[in-house]
Amino acid sequence: MTSQPRIAAVSVVIAIAASTFSASAAFAQKPRAAACGPGEIETSLPMPPEGMVSYQEFTLTDDCRLIAGPIETLAADQLPPATAEGAGTFATTGEELPTDPNGTQAILGSGCCNSAYAVQRTWDQGGIPGAFLLNEYWTEFSFNRCYGGYCSPFIRTWGAQDGGKWHQEITFPCCAGWHPNSADHWLYRTGGGVGYTSVSISGHQGFSYKGVFDQSGNDYYNSYTNNFTGQYGGSWTCSLTKYWKKSLAFKLQAWCGSGAYGEK
Repeated sequence: MTSQPRIAAVSVVIAIAASTFSASAAFAQKPRAAACGPGEIETSLPMPPEGMVSYQEFTLTDDCRLIAGPIETLAADQLPPATAEGAGTFATTGEELPTDPNGTQAILGSGCCNSAYAVQRTWDQGGIPGAFLLNEYWTEFSFNRCYGGYCSPFIRTWGAQDGGKWHQEITFPCCAGWHPNSADHWLYRTGGGVGYTSVSISGHQGFSYKGVFDQSGNDYYNSYTNNFTGQYGGSWTCSLTKYWKKSLAFKLQAWCGSGAYGEK
């Protein structure tokens, strides 16, 4: 069964001051291009076949309505590369278990690592042609029950890496536009690991903004979380969350793919 997205509160619940309102009610009288937020999107996507992705997009409209698209299975090359002025890798982590603590369970064999990746991209102006890629956050995850020619009924190795892209505004002399917040980042194991039948990891990155639309640097903030759980048999699950403090209209593209992410 295809999992369904969970959108934090109904239709994006937006908190203003100390009160909380439904987006459709709170912003019924607001002009177009109103700033909306805070809000959160959360979805779980199924594991696709090798070389494919499970894809979903969300659109925040000018009048603060959040529209969730269907979950689709696409070929990875149907999602073209996207560029931004800033790009980089944030962290790498992982573990190995060269010696089988239960040696009698290890059998001669071979197997390549199972690998997966998750990507979130936010475009401005609801993603219309010519829109800027504001942020991208990606996480790669690999795991294997085999090591050194021997395979076991549990995880022998796992690894993770993450990175992103961000839009910069060159018209400002310093620190203009979006940039990753190093104080709001993590990439670590959240459960299981080597010697266990599964391993879970979580990657997270926040992006701050200071530029044309807010010179104080206080109004706009996006953060992204990608979570994976891999089973020793090779299957995995994937969930993604986006939070925004305040935002104009945007389109979020979210997908989880089998294999490696080729558009870092």
